[in-house]
Amino acid sequence: MAAATGAVDGGVEDAAHFLVRMFSGMGDKATVIDQSIAEAEILHEGFRVGRDMSGPARSVLFKSWTALWQGAISSHRAPMSLTSELADKDETTVRWTVKAA
Repeated sequence: MAAATGAVDGGVEDAAHFLVRMFSGMGDKATVIDQSIAEAEILHEGFRVGRDMSGPARSVLFKSWTALWQGAISSHRAPMSLTSELADKDETTVRWTVKAA
């Protein structure tokens, strides 16, 4: 996946840009909105995989989706964590936070 997306196995900035490329490649809008050496925030608009879902099924999908990307970020050599939260009432925007451990 790294080779296909031009990803670098580096720090927080590299992990954030990897996520932006992945989410954008799925047809969603994703941007790094805040970044430092220790932390980066990504705004992910669209959340296509959850489109047309609601209730408990959407909640389970969101938790699973988050766990998938947490695994991808934890596979980096540098220890990092990834958290997510739905950032709007329509649950179509996700705020992701990558933090150096």
